[in-house]
Amino acid sequence: MKVEHEGLKLEYELKDDLRQRDIEAFFKARREMRGDESLSGPEHNGVVIRAAIKSGWLADVKDDDVGDMHPAAVTWLAGEIQTAVAAAFEVPGE
Repeated sequence: MKVEHEGLKLEYELKDDLRQRDIEAFFKARREMRGDESLSGPEHNGVVIRAAIKSGWLADVKDDDVGDMHPAAVTWLAGEIQTAVAAAFEVPGE
């Protein structure tokens, strides 16, 4: 799925139709990157994006790219990833 932000002039292709294996890989990568440390908001956002990259959710984005991104872009993209994760847990009505 394409995620776009006109104001920041950003466009990314984010894996859609997430499966349990995708969610597990994401949370494992995120846990490994966090360690036992408490993270600031900006650090947490970077970890969310890097976990998505490591899990193969973001096309054409490398781990090293995150450090060069504008903080507003990191905040926005991390939010889009977290929205996708939350959507994967939604149980449809009967």
